[in-house]
Amino acid sequence: MWHIALYLSCLTGVCIYSAVKGGSPERIAALGMLVGSALTFVAHAQWFEGDFSTVEIGVLVVDTCLLAIVAALALASSRFWPIWLTALMIVQVASHLPKLISPNVQPFAYAIVAGLWGYPLLLTIAVGIWRHQRRLQMTGADRPWSTSFEAWMASRRITGRTA
Repeated sequence: MWHIALYLSCLTGVCIYSAVKGGSPERIAALGMLVGSALTFVAHAQWFEGDFSTVEIGVLVVDTCLLAIVAALALASSRFWPIWLTALMIVQVASHLPKLISPNVQPFAYAIVAGLWGYPLLLTIAVGIWRHQRRLQMTGADRPWSTSFEAWMASRRITGRTA
């Protein structure tokens, strides 16, 4: 269980770091990881009583939803790191495929591969926060959203459409 404590410590650190030093994209990513991690624990422990002997459907659903969130963040953000975060989430979702294809995959191997990608995801967010702070120190500003996303949001406000 030490690995769970280690992951939760890293997650807590990144969430605090994003709350104190991150911009909007960094905070959204950290919040997504926090909610996704909580839902993963719930999906694994309670809903399906998972032991990784079969595909963890609940975890796969959570991973897929988090992939959609970080992909949208990559499209809307002016930052480069969300593209890496999206790539890592694609690998995270794909880590469920071997068990889908071959049920003979050992549960321990599946558990390791499915859980391994959380650390690079957190590291990517932390590096994004660090780079955000560097840009703020160098230029005094760091636009969080792409020009096209800001224009799209402005056009929605002008026409009165909010949804």
